[in-house]
Amino acid sequence: GLQSSEVIVDRGHGLGFFLGNVDKYNARYGKKGDVKDHRKDLMKVLHYALLALYEHDRINSN
Repeated sequence: GLQSSEVIVDRGHGLGFFLGNVDKYNARYGKKGDVKDHRKDLMKVLHYALLALYEHDRINSN
């Protein structure tokens, strides 16, 4: 099925969505759950940062 992030990107809000998630998981790191959860938060920061980079490049390619 269609991912919600695909719909958000198609509507022109992808970069803001991805950067917002980077901020969210960065702020949450160390505050929720145990060490495994903290690692998951860092992985999500990386995941959304890579998606933001991909979207940045897609928007700015000529």
